[in-house]
Order: sequence, then C-alpha cells, then structure tokens
Amino acid sequence: MSPGGDKKRDRVPEGLAENQLIIGWSLAGELGNPDLSKTEFKQYLAHVYRVHEWSAAHAGSSAGNMWLFVREMNPGDVVVVPHFKSFYLAEVDGDAFHVPDKIPEDSAWRRPAKWLNSKQGFSREQASEALRSRMRVRRTCLNISDLADDIEVLLGTANG
Repeated sequence: MSPGGDKKRDRVPEGLAENQLIIGWSLAGELGNPDLSKTEFKQYLAHVYRVHEWSAAHAGSSAGNMWLFVREMNPGDVVVVPHFKSFYLAEVDGDAFHVPDKIPEDSAWRRPAKWLNSKQGFSREQASEALRSRMRVRRTCLNISDLADDIEVLLGTANG
C-alpha cells in the first residue's frame, strides 16, 4: 500500500452512502491518541510510513492534512469535497474515528457527516472564483474557513 493510499480510488460514493468523510493514512491508527503532541503526531506518521525517504515538505504536508482531519475539524464545520468536475458540501457531525476493517482499502480514517444540498453535488462553475481556486490546491485537507461567506451564498442559491 502506498503512503496516502490508492489515489485513484473514488471514496465519495461510499462517503455519501455511509454519511462519512473518508481519508487515507489507514496504517497510522494511533493518530487518534489525544496525548500525542503535534510533533509526536508527525513523528508517528513518519515512522509508520517511513516518510524520512520523502522530502521534508511532503512529510510536513502529509502530517498537516491528517492533523486537520483528526484534530482541528469540529462538529458543525462545513467541508468542501471536490469530486472530478463537481464538489459536495458536508457538515462535520462528530469526531474522527479509525475503522481497522478498512485498512486494506486505505479508507480507515473517517468522520460522521451530514451531507448538505440533499447529497447533490455542485458544478465547479457554481462556486466563486476563490472557492474554485482553493479546490485546485493539491492537498487532502485544507482550512478554507475564510471562504465561509462564499459557501453560504452557494447554499442559499441551492435552497432558494
């Protein structure tokens, strides 16, 4: 299994069906340990995936993605889930959890979610330019709370 999992596997349909947000890094089950400091969290991920072979920037980015997913997302936060030429919006509905049975698929790290817009995706053209720009960033997890107004407008047009 490659670090970060199978990049070609589409996890969005499963996430919609299960009402969950799904991310990889499944071999690192101890990331949920609340006693790990941010440095220990990064060191543990590096140890499990041997990221010392990667660049420092890649290792830091990977740990940052998981730190956001496991530690910084909170219930009530709205998440943008890019999906090919569209995207979905979901509200975080609980804490991150690890499902050991999903390790072989590299989809063990999950969060409960309430999918917004009746689980219907949005076309990227419906998003503001700022939101489209953020969806082009090549990171798994990115804080875009500064675009909350753009998301509210989008949800308002969908429900209006």
